[in-house]
Amino acid sequence: MLTIGNELDRAIVALAFMTGLRRSEIADLTWNELEVSENDTLLIHVRKSKTNRAGEDTDIRLLKNGFAGAVRNLRDGASEHGPVIGLKAQRGQ
Repeated sequence: MLTIGNELDRAIVALAFMTGLRRSEIADLTWNELEVSENDTLLIHVRKSKTNRAGEDTDIRLLKNGFAGAVRNLRDGASEHGPVIGLKAQRGQ
């Protein structure tokens, strides 16, 4: 279980640590790219990344346990197409 006090920080650490996503990839995630699977795990459909800029193949990452919960806790009232984290991506990351 994550012991970071802030919900947003917990979600960012969970996404970066467990999925290996870059900052810009985390910043670009929207709620419609996350799917709740068995045992409350989250499947993350990464459509575009630094190594797949054209979005030709969807890369699927998995979040489990408290890491998945950290991200789900941010969902309250968010738009389906809205950002999961809401960070601004920086060029070159």
